[in-house]
Amino acid sequence: MTTPFPKEIILSAPAMSDIMDEAQVSSDGLETGGILLGAAQPDAVVVNHAGGLGPRAIRQPDFFQRDLPHAQSFADRAFTLDHSIWIGE
Repeated sequence: MTTPFPKEIILSAPAMSDIMDEAQVSSDGLETGGILLGAAQPDAVVVNHAGGLGPRAIRQPDFFQRDLPHAQSFADRAFTLDHSIWIGE
């Protein structure tokens, strides 16, 4: 069974800014990433928040492991703020 992809991905301005900041972190050649929080709609995914790896993340040239407690705390705050849920990486 395949999951249909949304027709549109909508990034909020704050989420785009956070993604661009995180991309700068990877200029050292090590992997980076983070969580995307928002809402899934029938034809779109709306990204309201983007979080970084966190201070205890492990970064290597071909691998990263996020700081899960940091990510969970970020997700909890976003849910409290606007009911955003974890929608991607």
